[in-house]
Amino acid sequence: MKAITISITFLIIITKIFGQDTCLKITRLTPYDTVTEADYIHRTVFLIESLKDTVEIERFASSCGCEVPHIAHGIIYPSYPDTIYVESLLLGRPGPYHKSTYLKTKSGCFHSIFTDFYVSNYPPPTNITIERFSKENLHEYSFVENKNDWIYDLLVNNIGMNNLVIKDIRSTNPDIIISSWDSKQIKTGNSGWLRIYLQKTNTSDRLSIEIIYNANQKLIWSED
Repeated sequence: MKAITISITFLIIITKIFGQDTCLKITRLTPYDTVTEADYIHRTVFLIESLKDTVEIERFASSCGCEVPHIAHGIIYPSYPDTIYVESLLLGRPGPYHKSTYLKTKSGCFHSIFTDFYVSNYPPPTNITIERFSKENLHEYSFVENKNDWIYDLLVNNIGMNNLVIKDIRSTNPDIIISSWDSKQIKTGNSGWLRIYLQKTNTSDRLSIEIIYNANQKLIWSED
């Protein structure tokens, strides 16, 4: 009888070490798919449910520094599932992608989840349209003394398959100098503002710029 008790105890210990406790049920919601490096970050979403009593999360960590796990609430209640997600950095990782993240509760229950998909280094076409909304000479509004300083506001429409991240803007006209520019990431299906600060000595010069975005893709836009 003593030998049987020892065997059962040993089996429980082995299960705790090498297996996964069943206090949690985690279901992947994001479909397995091919993504592109140009997206920079891919988010994999999971549904987490408690199969027993209220569960308090103690640790949620990934096996790779290229992944960032997120959990909104540290407590999972029975019959009240929640969502968690893992963000994966795609740049420089073409090919099959497979990483693991583990979640551990204060009661000792743990569960591993996996982010796996295929990363393509051939970005799908990005469809971007740009419209000039306004341009202003700052000297006319007494902002600055230099008559050569201008502000251009452009409306950027991203109707492509990728989020748009502008990395650099260059003037194709050597007589026009780009001083700075303001823009945030423009998600697919959305529009956003691009404000450009520039200097041009000849007011009749038309602005023509080269926009570097995502995985060093290029787009030329010229003023009408």
